Amino acid sequence: MGTPGIINLVDYRVTKSNELVEAGYKLSLVEQRLVLAAISQIDSRKPISIQKSKGVFRISAAKYASLFNVSKSTSFESLRASADSLFEKQIVIYGKNSKIIDRFRWVSRVKYLEDMACVEVTFTEKILKHLVALENNFTSYYIENVSKLKSPYAIRLYELLMQVHNSSKEKNFRKISLEKFRERLTLVDKYPRFNNLKSRVIQPAINEINEYTDIEVKLDSITKGRKVTDLIFNFSSKPADEDTESEQDDGAVSL
Repeated sequence: MGTPGIINLVDYRVTKSNELVEAGYKLSLVEQRLVLAAISQIDSRKPISIQKSKGVFRISAAKYASLFNVSKSTSFESLRASADSLFEKQIVIYGKNSKIIDRFRWVSRVKYLEDMACVEVTFTEKILKHLVALENNFTSYYIENVSKLKSPYAIRLYELLMQVHNSSKEKNFRKISLEKFRERLTLVDKYPRFNNLKSRVIQPAINEINEYTDIEVKLDSITKGRKVTDLIFNFSSKPADEDTESEQDDGAVSL
């Protein structure tokens, strides 16, 4: 075990079913972080019935501040506001031909423990099916790899890339149609011109991933005539230098 009062970021892993990674949803940055902090408490290999949480997850302002390197003084109010808004957010699952086949909410309950500066969220049963007892077809990564990202689009793109990441290969890529990319990030009706989508969403997300995560990403596109139809994200793991290795070995942030 680590030193008391210390959070070891390399101990916090996020694991989701690939279907959830491929779902369509839009969360703010703080909502995303709240969800990730809750998911990182789950042992994805076990059914929820034998896990301590039973589907209820407590996130303290202190823990949130340490996980994401933000001010502790404002963390509880940010968590409270994001828990409120998360209660109203939904997820859509796509089937063939981009048709929505399922729609559900993230949480069934939120609770505020002001004396402890904590919030509790209860995931819906539909969400838990995508987070526990996962034997295959899932995506997993350490929360430290996205802890510095400031754009929710960057977090979503990172997850979509991790879904196809093969650590045994030096280089990886993901090809996704522009239509599906828009659906996954709920951008069907925003930035209709590709150049605007690229400059406002895609390239800023890539820039953040390249600066703050463990991978390097480059974008290519496929066109038919003058229309972009598909995106190709080429990516590879960053070489581990001595500074990165020492940070990861230490992996600790004071509460």
